[in-house]
Amino acid sequence: MQRRRSWLIWLAGAVMTAITLALLMRASNLRFENSDDALILKAFMGFEGGVPADFSMNMHPLLAGALHALALCNPAVPWFSLFQVGLLLLSATVLVKAGFQLARGQQFPWLAGLAAGCVTLSVCVAFVLCRVNHTTTAALAGAAAVAQALSVTTAHTRGQAVRGMLLCLLLAATAYLLRLESVWPALALILLVFGWQVLYQPGDKMPHARGTALVGALTLVCVVAALVGTRLWVVQARGLQADQDWHAARIALMDYTDFEADPAPALAASGPLDATEIELARRWFFMDAAMTTEALQTLADAYADEPAPAPVTRLADFLRDNPRQLYTLAITALLCALCWLGDRRTHPGAALAATLALAAALVFLFYLALRGRLLARAADAVLLPAFALTLGLALLKPPKRGLLRRGLAALLLLGVLLGTGLQARQTHYEITRAPDTVSLQREAALERFALANPDLLIARSPNLLRDTRLLPDVSAGVPGNLILWGDWACHTPGWYAQLARYGLDGHALRAQDWLGTPLVLASADPAETDALCAWLSQALGMPVAAEPLAQADEFTVYRMTAAR
Repeated sequence: MQRRRSWLIWLAGAVMTAITLALLMRASNLRFENSDDALILKAFMGFEGGVPADFSMNMHPLLAGALHALALCNPAVPWFSLFQVGLLLLSATVLVKAGFQLARGQQFPWLAGLAAGCVTLSVCVAFVLCRVNHTTTAALAGAAAVAQALSVTTAHTRGQAVRGMLLCLLLAATAYLLRLESVWPALALILLVFGWQVLYQPGDKMPHARGTALVGALTLVCVVAALVGTRLWVVQARGLQADQDWHAARIALMDYTDFEADPAPALAASGPLDATEIELARRWFFMDAAMTTEALQTLADAYADEPAPAPVTRLADFLRDNPRQLYTLAITALLCALCWLGDRRTHPGAALAATLALAAALVFLFYLALRGRLLARAADAVLLPAFALTLGLALLKPPKRGLLRRGLAALLLLGVLLGTGLQARQTHYEITRAPDTVSLQREAALERFALANPDLLIARSPNLLRDTRLLPDVSAGVPGNLILWGDWACHTPGWYAQLARYGLDGHALRAQDWLGTPLVLASADPAETDALCAWLSQALGMPVAAEPLAQADEFTVYRMTAAR
């Protein structure tokens, strides 16, 4: 009977997830939220020099190695996209399944589980599934791991507890492999769940929960430590630490200062870069050996004394400008309050655990605001696991008898449903307001030109990049001669290898490499072309002009030549 019920719960989770996916595809289309994922996808499909990448600055080497091996078998298959979509569907199914399991103590368990699944799919899953980003994919997998860890509380046998804990560890480890930074809030909440199970679960009613939680906590710590150690070992063994340091300096400058908007402090700094190089760096141009780790860090340090908004102000502004995250936080707070109205004899300590989860979410958000980089996807990595935990704890604790308590619980539930409705409306607005047509036109045109001119290495600025395709069409071939002139694709093994195939040394790029070599520029912004020509003219001591080589609707390809 228990086995049959388990399969029915899994089936319910899968069916509800499939219905959600179908509704999303009717309202919009599945695509990447931004171009970061497209760059990772292309690297593993061989867009960097025609050879699939075997290392990524964004994910763990174990996952990168697996994607590299699959791409060697068939590079035309978008393995990175398929991996993310599969993980999203699995995570959504586990979240809904865990809701049904945790609702068993309610008066109408299947009705409560169904309602919890609808709320979860609206709050956690809908936007993340329709607008794919590896940060939020990892966040959703982390939230599913939190819910799965909590569902072990309902296990009736040791075998069920062990299998549930193994699934939790698998989801947490997979999230860590995909996006290292975004899984830390989920890991903290999983450990909170384990601690609550060890301290508060009654041994006579749940004899397997305590032991399984203790072993799970120790195993999780060991697995994460092993994964961290493996990454450090690979970086050291391949001699990539210098490139890691370069990216840390680039992130410090481009992501955590106002360098792009206000170059004055950088121009005033006594660094090794001159004004023309600083102007190019503001446009994410890093194809010059002078833009070293020390040079970028010097520019970043120039902004250390610049006034910045207070973290509380920054957090308040973020929540005001991002209603989806505001609704998620509000629903999480309502669920936390609902836990305090539950029967204290049922799962003692659950209300305290929910409060700690909410407090942890606020601490993480405040930390992001303090760092000065509070993005929607980063907030999702904090809020989705916290929501999953508070919802699960609320399901475990039915309201205590009493008219006042049940009335307050009804009001809180009404608030949760209202917030869910607002969340659904906001998600619908965000996924339908801006259809992406650029990826289908400009990217296709640029790739056609690259395939027709394999002898050219075509550099483009990030402003020309807008690619959100989950499934790019490579039936005509994979263009291995497109390269960004900056961004985080620089200083990676694939970037060095791609330059080397065209006779360029990525460790010693100079201005003269733009003259008399296969390197050309694709640009849609005359200011970018003028900035590059100004730097080349000053660095080479002679006038350099951009000679149009080809013209498309959205961009022009230029060859840099000595002006006559």
